[in-house]
Amino acid sequence: MLFGFVMDFPIGIILGLFSPHLLYRINKHLQGTTMLIKVYAPAFINRSALDQNGFLYSEENLNLKQLYKLLKVPVLLRPILLCSVNYEQVPMNTPLKDGDVVSFISPISGGSGQ
Repeated sequence: MLFGFVMDFPIGIILGLFSPHLLYRINKHLQGTTMLIKVYAPAFINRSALDQNGFLYSEENLNLKQLYKLLKVPVLLRPILLCSVNYEQVPMNTPLKDGDVVSFISPISGGSGQ
């Protein structure tokens, strides 16, 4: 069965059936080396560490405090920027795991403009 999957895998890539982050996860899962974290970040956060779909790939274990530094969250906003992991507010020293969803709730938001 695994042989059939491996043989069909390149065909899936050619046909575009697999998204880039899914391919990365499959590859790294087989190697057991990386975790994938989905990050919903406000516009003022540096997104250079994220892919175009908002995923962060990390070779090392991270906690929220390290994620703030990695995303270059401005120091003045760190105390007031709300953050949740898997839709629950957690302490800054919470370790992140593969598959976690990190959401930032911006204290600055737009209105209807009317």
